[in-house]
Amino acid sequence: MTDDSDKMMDLEAFFEAGRKDAPEPSAALMSRIMDDIDSVADQREAPEPVQKGKGLFGRIIDGIGGWPAVSGMATAGIVGIVVGVSPPEAISDFTSAYVNGTTDLYLVDPYDSFGFESFEG
Repeated sequence: MTDDSDKMMDLEAFFEAGRKDAPEPSAALMSRIMDDIDSVADQREAPEPVQKGKGLFGRIIDGIGGWPAVSGMATAGIVGIVVGVSPPEAISDFTSAYVNGTTDLYLVDPYDSFGFESFEG
């Protein structure tokens, strides 16, 4: 490793000479600096308008996925209400037979041939 202490001693002499001969700024320069400080301070005192964030409703819509997701959910809800109020004849027959127990539909295993044997290990 090199010895940096000799180099620092050489530089210290230059720094000391610079500190002794430091020029004082003129009164005109100080006046211009103070005027500039005052103008910048006046600009900073005026607060910027606060931008309001999204409200609760906007945050909920963003959490759902935005307006495309909300429109899809609204469409699905309306279709569900329509089908629930006036169901097609096939759905009505199946539901009434299942609920009333007039047939043995509850005994049918709908997952019999879906390939769940791969889950058995």
